[in-house]
Amino acid sequence: MNKLIEEQRLVTIFLINGVRVPGIIIAVDKFSVLVSSHGKQ
Repeated sequence: MNKLIEEQRLVTIFLINGVRVPGIIIAVDKFSVLVSSHGKQ
C-alpha cells in the first residue's frame, strides 16, 4: 500500500456495496483510506 502512495498510481477501490472509487491513494490508516478523485478527497 505504501508503494502505491509513493508512486501516486491510479487505483480503483471497490466498496462492500459495489461502488467503484477510482483515484490516487493519499493516505491510509487502520480504519480508512483517503483517495483523491477528480480533484476531490
